[in-house]
Amino acid sequence: MCNVPMKVAHQLLLVDDHDFVRCAIRRMLEVEPDLRVCGEASTREQALHLIRTKRPHAVLLDLMLGREDGFSFIQEVRRLHPHLPVLILSLHKETLFAEPALRAGADGYLMKSDASEHLIEAVRSVLNHHLYVSPVVQQSIFDRMRGLEQHAKFPGAKPVRRKPARRPVRTSAR
Repeated sequence: MCNVPMKVAHQLLLVDDHDFVRCAIRRMLEVEPDLRVCGEASTREQALHLIRTKRPHAVLLDLMLGREDGFSFIQEVRRLHPHLPVLILSLHKETLFAEPALRAGADGYLMKSDASEHLIEAVRSVLNHHLYVSPVVQQSIFDRMRGLEQHAKFPGAKPVRRKPARRPVRTSAR
């Protein structure tokens, strides 16, 4: 018999205040042999406790936990666990909330409506220390950067708008 070491699955913590959503996400993840849900939380306090005790490799976080502000929670996780990847899964419009979430310290932002198609890719991306955003968010960031760059060179210039890529794009983080 051959002693080939088995690859250890990445441990993921699901944080969402809706049981149904956590169950659906867990089912999408559990079919992947390299991904395992090590805990589930519905509140900030439960999540912080599980991060300390379970030591997940990444956190999948709903941006709004009931009445709790997800942005301050992202900042708290980042302060306490600076290298722990945080992927936001949200119903809230990415065009409004993705950039503030990234500024708060999230490593990625995925709309729940896109989860069935892009969840595994997004999770693997943040586990590999890459930022994950949709093509729409990426284009918005690039347009603004291009606009700032153009404005510095040519005051009054307007950015050129390009169509977003068809697939989400991963970019290196940190």
